[in-house]
Amino acid sequence: MSLPDYDDNTAFLGDWGPFQRRVFVLLCLSIIPNGFTGLSTVFICDTPAHRCLIPSALNITDEWRNASIPLDENDENKDSRLSKCSRHRMDIVKNYSDRGLLPWVDVNVSAIPQEGCMDGWEYDKGTYISTIVTEWDLVCSDDWRAPLTTSLFFFGVLTGSVISGQISDRFQINLCHILGIAFHYNPRFDENVVVRNTYENGKWGKEELSEPMPFKAGQLMTLTIICGPHQYEVFVDGEKAHTYKHRFTNLKEIVFLDIRGDVQLTVVQP
Repeated sequence: MSLPDYDDNTAFLGDWGPFQRRVFVLLCLSIIPNGFTGLSTVFICDTPAHRCLIPSALNITDEWRNASIPLDENDENKDSRLSKCSRHRMDIVKNYSDRGLLPWVDVNVSAIPQEGCMDGWEYDKGTYISTIVTEWDLVCSDDWRAPLTTSLFFFGVLTGSVISGQISDRFQINLCHILGIAFHYNPRFDENVVVRNTYENGKWGKEELSEPMPFKAGQLMTLTIICGPHQYEVFVDGEKAHTYKHRFTNLKEIVFLDIRGDVQLTVVQP
């Protein structure tokens, strides 16, 4: 069993020259903003100290307002033992306040039933003015959503790296009419093939593939497309590289040229 030759498989990349050096330097520079982007999630997803909000419009005494949040016996942070996700039932607290009773004097506050943070939360702004946690209340029963955002971010980085890598290794030339593409010419360096096709009636036709790749990454080349009566002929640096028989035959309706992808144009002329 013979192993594939590495040099042959990577020949389309070209020799180490100015283009490769520029790409290498630019990729190295991109590490800096990418690093800051990755680290930003540590701060924008942080969860500040918080507790249930007691509405300022609620007419209760200061004593009862201070006693409305129960102590969290399971909280390991001894500096913040107030419960983060529950409060005493406000209807009962207001009733005691209206009757003039005092917490821990006339009423055993720990015996008052508890409820969730029905009016939201208030957050400590000593460190952060705002994070995504405070903006969308990603705490208590929704606290799983904050780490999920980080996971989704890096999943997007992974997906984008794969997709953008594929896209950056190809370019395409399209001879277009109003309703489709008469001739689609698509060199794919990552697959080492050149694809030709036609897009009409809302769908692509059967691809025509050719090997080997007549282009080399980073090298100047001249590409000429001749539209004959029966087929297109593609020349690369003066040598015929590919042909493609007409599938869209009303050639007079081909009205514009579309060039896109990882290619730098020097000149385009009819």
